[in-house]
Amino acid sequence: MEIDPDTSEPTQRWGIFELTLAGPVQGNPMHDVELSAEFRLGGRVVEVEGFYDGVGEYRVRFSPDVAGTWECFTRSNRDEMFGHGQTFVCEDADALNHGPVVVNDKYHFLYADGTPYYPVTTTCYAWAHQSDATARRTLAELRDGPFNRLRMFVLPCDGQHNPDEPPHYPFELIDRPVGDEDKPWQWNWARLEPAFFRNLESRVEQLSEMGIEAELVIFHAHDRWGFSKMPAEARNRFIRYLAARLSAYRNVWWCLCEDTDAMPGWSAADWEHVAEALQQSDVHGRLRTLCGESRPYEHQRPWTTHTSVRHIHVPRQDELLDWRRQTHRPLLIDDPGFEGEKPDDHASLSAEELVHRGWQAVVAGAYPGHGEMLDDGGGRAWSYHGGGTVGEAVERFIFLRNVIEDGPPIGFEPIGPYVAHKADKLYLHYFGPLRPRSWPLSLTRHAVYQIDWIDPFAMTIEEVDGHYRHGDAAPMPARPYTVLRARRVSLA
Repeated sequence: MEIDPDTSEPTQRWGIFELTLAGPVQGNPMHDVELSAEFRLGGRVVEVEGFYDGVGEYRVRFSPDVAGTWECFTRSNRDEMFGHGQTFVCEDADALNHGPVVVNDKYHFLYADGTPYYPVTTTCYAWAHQSDATARRTLAELRDGPFNRLRMFVLPCDGQHNPDEPPHYPFELIDRPVGDEDKPWQWNWARLEPAFFRNLESRVEQLSEMGIEAELVIFHAHDRWGFSKMPAEARNRFIRYLAARLSAYRNVWWCLCEDTDAMPGWSAADWEHVAEALQQSDVHGRLRTLCGESRPYEHQRPWTTHTSVRHIHVPRQDELLDWRRQTHRPLLIDDPGFEGEKPDDHASLSAEELVHRGWQAVVAGAYPGHGEMLDDGGGRAWSYHGGGTVGEAVERFIFLRNVIEDGPPIGFEPIGPYVAHKADKLYLHYFGPLRPRSWPLSLTRHAVYQIDWIDPFAMTIEEVDGHYRHGDAAPMPARPYTVLRARRVSLA
């Protein structure tokens, strides 16, 4: 097998090497053509599935995680794409490329190069299916905001808040009902539409360039097109294509479903099959979860890497601590409810309540999430369409992120209800609705601390005079929703 000389620019570690080949257009390339490639470095071999990108172009994408000179060899059931060989150089990553996020230990994350990562998440369900103008507004908002992780639907999103048709569909359309809402849409489930996925990957790439992780929610029930009811064979083809096309992006996370209970006709076995297909297709091993109420089936399966939960009622702190202990995985409160005014108890939270839930998550050793369903004046809402935020919570999440990143570069460990610490060097005690005038401190013995009061909504920090030790009674401002922060200044 001949190997073509390397004429390409070097690929960064955790970047993307892409091999493009010309192949058949006739028939159904999605169904009839097989393409994969072996990537070799030393004794290591990684086999990656290719995908059809339309107009006779086939691609294989691979994200190398080790620097060196890699060899690539193609396999195909078509002679014109079989046996192509190529080398490429993978060089060390630059300062802005920290690699994919991985689970650091049982409950926390970091980037592959060891850089700490503390996710603060927002949701923009259907932003990838909006106009380019709306997408540009979304990116501008994210650039100036607190969020380093965004949850988004892969498939188009239906609902009273999102009546517009998307610019592209994932499958070839056979028949669209006109004037009859009860008539089902007709799809060619054997033929995926590359334009749909090309648009999706452009949004993922834009987020990556900004250093924002993209959690792709693969299935959901907000659907008037019938995608939530696609046949099992179509689901597997869809998953394989999605992984082949997008898993090489280092900022991709996978969420199999937004709410498994809402999916019509799906069983536990169906989710197992989908998870198995995703694991087999994603050779890069990106993070995986489901989002829903915390249940053992959803979050203790071996293929889940982290726990993603939604609040369908006012959360209790003991619940958050129990979810974390039961799943033995990092806990993300991805759907805490939405700041909004909708006739729905989940989408009519005040900004104060949403910020409260964010701080609850932090001191439970979990990771906070944000959502907004306020009308921007044009009939659109951030957590459906993107665009811009208009609520009061966003600025408070900027403040929250600044506070939690001001300290040792590790995650918080809870030591009791509403109390967490970082390596005994920084403590946060969030009092929620309580408003004491003093509070006995539970700190590391034989250490001295400086304390201050933090107001999460007013976004103020008041330093308290003096130094304090374990067991001392700290003065408090007798205001609800105060955070007492203690920072170690010396050992004694």
